[in-house]
This record gives sequence, C-alpha cells and structure tokens, in this order.
Amino acid sequence: MKRMTTLLGALVVALVFGAGQAIASEGGGDAAQTAGQAAASGQTAGGESGAYQLGPSNHASSIRVLSPGDDGSVSQSNTTTAGALAANGNATSQDTTQSQLGGTGSDQTQVAGQAAKSEQDADADATAVQLAPSNQVGSIRVLSPGDNGNVMQSNEATAGAAALNGNETQQTTDQLQGGGGYGSDQTQIAGQAAGSDQTADADATAVQLKPSNSASSIRVLSPGDDGNVSQTNAATAIGIAGNGNSTDQSLGQSQTGGGYGSDQTQVAGQEASNHQDADADATAVQLAPSNTASSIRVLSPGDDGDVSQRNSATAVAAALNLNTTGQSLVQSQAGRGTGGTVLQVAGQGAWNRQSASAGAASLQLGASSETAPIRVGSPGGGGSVRQSNDVAALAVALNLNETCQALMQRQAGSGSDQLQVAGQGSWDDQRGGAWAHAIQGGMPKKKR
Repeated sequence: MKRMTTLLGALVVALVFGAGQAIASEGGGDAAQTAGQAAASGQTAGGESGAYQLGPSNHASSIRVLSPGDDGSVSQSNTTTAGALAANGNATSQDTTQSQLGGTGSDQTQVAGQAAKSEQDADADATAVQLAPSNQVGSIRVLSPGDNGNVMQSNEATAGAAALNGNETQQTTDQLQGGGGYGSDQTQIAGQAAGSDQTADADATAVQLKPSNSASSIRVLSPGDDGNVSQTNAATAIGIAGNGNSTDQSLGQSQTGGGYGSDQTQVAGQEASNHQDADADATAVQLAPSNTASSIRVLSPGDDGDVSQRNSATAVAAALNLNTTGQSLVQSQAGRGTGGTVLQVAGQGAWNRQSASAGAASLQLGASSETAPIRVGSPGGGGSVRQSNDVAALAVALNLNETCQALMQRQAGSGSDQLQVAGQGSWDDQRGGAWAHAIQGGMPKKKR
C-alpha cells in the first residue's frame, strides 16, 4: 500500500515540462525519464453590427390639364442589412514518447503527463432597423387621356448573427520498457487531462416600422388605365450559436520483465472534461405595413390596375452543441521470472455538460391593404386586390454527445503475483430549450 501511495503521488507531480526521451542502461544503473506537456489557450471574439435606415421616402406627383400622355412607373427599394460573425478555432496536439532498455539490476522509471486546456468565448450581435419607408404617387388628369404607370415598393430589413467555437485536442503517450535480468524493477506512470470550456451567444434583431405605399388617381374626362400598385415587405432575423469539440486521448504502456524478483508496475489515468453553452435569439418585428390605392373617375373610361401587398416576418434561432470524446488505454506486461509482482492500475473519466437555448419571436401587427375606386360615368373594370401575410418563427436547440472509452489490460507471467485494477466513468448532462412565438395581430385589412 505504501508503494502504491508513492506511485499515485508521483502521478500528481508528473506535469513537469520535458520532451521525448530514450535511455539505454547497462547492469546496475538506474534510468529515470520524466516528461510533461501543458498547453493552454484562451480566446475571445466579439462581433457587433448595426444598420439603421430612417424615413426613406419617394414622392411622385403628376398634374395634367389638356395634356394627353402616359405617366412612367414609380418604384422604391429600401434595404437594411446587418451581419455579425464571431469565430474561434483552436487545435492542440501533444505527443510524448518514452523508451528504456535496461540490464541486470537496473531500475527503470517513466513518468509522463499531459494537460490541455482551452477556453473560448464568442459573442455576435446584429441589429437592422428600418423606420417608416414611404412611397407616394399622385396623379390628377383633366381632359388628359393616358395611362398611369405602375407603383412599386420593396422594403427589406435583415439581421444575421453567428457565434462559433471549434476546438480539437489530441493527446498521445507511448511508454516502452524492456527489462533485463535479475532484480530489475520497472515502473510506468502516465496521465492525461483535457479540458474545454466554450460559450457562444448570438443575437439578431430585425425591426420594420410602418412601411407605406400610396397611389391616388383622379381623372376628369381623361380616359385611360391606372397601373398596378404593389408592395413587398420583409423583416428577417437569424441567430446561430454553435460549439464543436473533439477530444482524442491515446495512452499505451508496454513492459517486458526480466528475471527472478522483477517487479512491474503500470499506472495510467485519463480525464476529459467538456463544458459547452450555446444561446441564440432571433426577433423579427413588422408593424403596420400599409398599401393604399384610390381612384376617382369622372367621365373617364378605363381600367384600374391590380393592388397587391405581401408581408413577411421570419425569425430563426439555432443553438447547437457537438462533443466527441474518445479515450483509449492499453497496458501490456510480460513477466518472465518468478517471485515478481505484476501490477496494473488504469482509470478513465469523461465529463460532458451541454446547455443549448434557442428563442425565436416573429411579430406582425396591423397589416392593411386598401383600394377605393369611385366612378361617375366612367365604364371600366376594377383590378384585383391581393394581400399575403406570412409570420414564421423557428427555434432549434440541439445537443449531441458521443463518448467512447476503450481499456485493455494484458498480463503474462509465471510464478509471479498479478493484479489488474481498471475503472471507467462517463458523465453526461445535457439540457436543451427551444421556444418559438409567431404572432399576427390586428386582423389584416383587405378592402375593396
């Protein structure tokens, strides 16, 4: 028990800096190898983007008196876009190799330790705001035959934010001892620890307030057709927060014992811990989009154009966590003599904690489309009136964890005491929350 306490204490002290080593010892000599590796990485990334558009307006007015002719088309396009990206990437690779060849009466000791730690934070925010874009067209005709052009308006407010973290850690330890003759003691101690802490947060907000499109036509003794009146409004917000981690640990120990009274000891431990948090929020708001077309005709034959409006508010949020942990531990001892002690102690532990939260909210209030034709002694047809309103909210929270542990122990001896102790533990805690709200209020108006 005292010998085991000493060995386990040496494992704790094993993390001193060194390199790959190879030693050959003749009879009566002692050979000791100590190797340690430590790698730490801290990363922080922040991205913010804001796009604002206030009150873009488009006005076109036409007054004709005894002036036949056609009015041209009137179009307005407003786009507000904000994009933010915060990304962290880390790759850590550690490799330790130890080899010893000893003779009679030689004591061989190998101590190796590896530690890798990574901390990553990513935050991305995007905001797109569009306030009161307006498009107005007025046409007055007196004794002026002709056609009015089309009136079109397109408004878009888009915000996208993505916060991403990626980490890959690889650790490899190989220990090889070839013992000599009588009274040779062989000891191998190896430890590996890998820790990863990741946080990703993404927020996207798109707001569109009171986009309006108005077309009015007054005709007196002015035959002709009115053009189409169309409006398209879109508010889109996308937020993505993702974490990805891959940890691979490999540890191999091999001892070939010598003659009578040779003791062989192998102590190996692996530990992998991963902590991931992902949070994504997306909000799309569209308030009171309106489309108005009015036509007054007095002794003015002709057709009214179509009136169409399309409104779309979409919010998408996705929070993703992905973790893959692989642990492989192989111990091999071959004792040839008698009266020796062959001991193997191995342990593996994997801890994983993941939390994913995604929220999406889409709100559309008071969408209206109005057309009011007035005809006095003016034959003709009225155009179609169409309105389409889409409100969509999608939230996805995903956690994926895969833990693979492999532990192999092999002892071959004659006349010796053999003991194998192995333990494996895997702990996984995953939490996922997703909520999505789509609201359409004010019962969109559609008048003719």
